[in-house]
Amino acid sequence: MRPGFVSDNNDCNDANADVNPAATEICNGIDDDCDTQIDEGGVCIPACFSKLYGASPFQDSLWAIDTSNFAVLERKSPKLAGFTVTGINGLTRNPTNGLFYAIVKVSGAPNNNRKLCRYNPVVDSLYEVGNLGANFSSITFSPSGQLFGVTGNGATPPETLFEPTNANTTLLTALGNGDDGEVICYNPDDNMLYHWSGNGTVVYEKILPTAPYTITGITSGPPNGEIFGAVYIGNGTFLTSTISSNFRGSHHDRYLVWSNGQ
Repeated sequence: MRPGFVSDNNDCNDANADVNPAATEICNGIDDDCDTQIDEGGVCIPACFSKLYGASPFQDSLWAIDTSNFAVLERKSPKLAGFTVTGINGLTRNPTNGLFYAIVKVSGAPNNNRKLCRYNPVVDSLYEVGNLGANFSSITFSPSGQLFGVTGNGATPPETLFEPTNANTTLLTALGNGDDGEVICYNPDDNMLYHWSGNGTVVYEKILPTAPYTITGITSGPPNGEIFGAVYIGNGTFLTSTISSNFRGSHHDRYLVWSNGQ
């Protein structure tokens, strides 16, 4: 008898050791956790989800991007029950369980009422985790599943690194102050967090993800173009997007010179 295989009424499939009440629901058309629901929203983990999505703080949309030519493949408009979504920041994925998380702005709420939500790309729905209580602009996970978040200029305190697990925020350290916009992204190859800030006055730096959260400056100054999002693509390189809807490369120790205008 293998673990997870129980020959009684509590196990909904005695022929499959991976189907049992303690199992995790994944997106496979099967009731994995024996709760009579199949691939339920907000819990189901996509077994394979390879699309790159971009989010905008000014729109309710997510845009799937073809990274070979930067063309838009698909638009999604996630809904959050009881609210009207007006913007989505910092979409990221927990590498330990495959769940997606995002910072969500809703109508009728001030900047300090941004919500941490799970996102299910299969059913295109958001599920609230909690109210962040501050103007958060970006989130990213470490390989261990630790969530990091950064606040923007309109927050109190601004431009600060937090651990916002389950929307309960723990202040970690102040970051460099650029003109506007705060984006962070984790680099698993060197175990460092990277931070972009500003437009006219640009800050690009890396942060040790453990106490004392030592900050190392990489550059200050050009190129302009406020960074709105970043994803690590390997070989020491991030793919970043700007306020002008341009894609740009950032190396772990310098800005790259190539870009692709869209």
